[in-house]
Amino acid sequence: MRLLLVSYFFEHEFGGAELVARTTRNLLKDELGWNVPVVCFEDGPSHQSGELLRLPIPLALRFNQQWFKRFVLFLNNPLFDWWIRRKMLRLLRDMSPPEGVHCQDLNALLVADALAKVYGVPLILTLHEPVPKRVSPGILPAPVAFVLNAFMGLRDNSVRQALARCHTVMCVSEFVRERVRSCLNSPAAGPVLDLVHPPIEEYLIANAAKSFSARENNGPARLLFLGRMTAEKGLDLLMDALPLLNSAFEISILGFDGPIESRVRALADKDSRISLLRSVPHTVVADLIRKHDVVCCPSVVEEACPKTVAEARMLGRRIVTTDRGGIPEIIRGYSRSFVVELDGKTRDQRVTSLAAKLEEAIEAGPPPPFSTAEKQVENKFIARFGPDPLVKAFSEVHGRIKRASLRGD
Repeated sequence: MRLLLVSYFFEHEFGGAELVARTTRNLLKDELGWNVPVVCFEDGPSHQSGELLRLPIPLALRFNQQWFKRFVLFLNNPLFDWWIRRKMLRLLRDMSPPEGVHCQDLNALLVADALAKVYGVPLILTLHEPVPKRVSPGILPAPVAFVLNAFMGLRDNSVRQALARCHTVMCVSEFVRERVRSCLNSPAAGPVLDLVHPPIEEYLIANAAKSFSARENNGPARLLFLGRMTAEKGLDLLMDALPLLNSAFEISILGFDGPIESRVRALADKDSRISLLRSVPHTVVADLIRKHDVVCCPSVVEEACPKTVAEARMLGRRIVTTDRGGIPEIIRGYSRSFVVELDGKTRDQRVTSLAAKLEEAIEAGPPPPFSTAEKQVENKFIARFGPDPLVKAFSEVHGRIKRASLRGD
């Protein structure tokens, strides 16, 4: 099958969705033998190289202000969609037409939907976030958030119609699937809603069997934060919770650029217990996680299925996280998780609760190897987040498309 993959970002190391896009393409090519050309939007001039078509992102997205980047990206305005479609179709004329379009990013859904209609082929969407899409209060400057949410509200109907036209929506968590059902006017007549967790890479699965030792029992606890330096990831709460800890600790922060980066760097300059790590290839993240006792994922927004939490569980770390979005699905049945309940709490109460859970995780000591009973539970978890379910899901999608074609649907 020739499947055109559309993703806002693909080549660069941005976050979990981009990593899933690359992993998905490799699995479809290697396991199913599919031809998967890619269209993405990233910095740099337009270019077409083999099966990769890169369109330059708008000039506004190249500004350094993170909130402005996000504003323009999430706005997904009609003029931008029109400009992208026009430029994309011109560049795609020399490529063989696909048998299907696979959208890996909700921001690119309307563009992917237009391409599917132009080619007259089914649209498959992998949904990494809940719908309808909104920015939580406090994540961006209030005036920006207000305008952004107003514009996104105007786009809800277009997104809902595009969702309804999808052949299949692969939801990365049950939380996302329920949100899609509530968004569709007629769920029964809409797309097939598959539950397909984002696949964890093979090298991480292999690392799950390695040694668990992270520190000596009498040494300071080693904490780790992985993610963007934004308030939505809860990093500001974490920074405020650290001074409340009575236990000895060291914390490593591996974060992408974000609005609170300057504050984090200032704190790191004053406190030797806080270390900022340079960006590292994702292939060494497993080793980085294994060197720490506690992985901190204090997200305050409704995350669909954060890979960091899944990776930390797979590697047997203690996890301090929140009860937002699809996170409870990942840590269900995991005795090494410490969950902060956020609803109904002020910011100060959230900081205090986070500090208390960090203390509990530290006092539990270095994580030991899994017991026999734990291994049985974790093997089932690895099976859910391994590559096989994704490959099987796409095979079934291909079968449904072929059967519909034979029926003349």
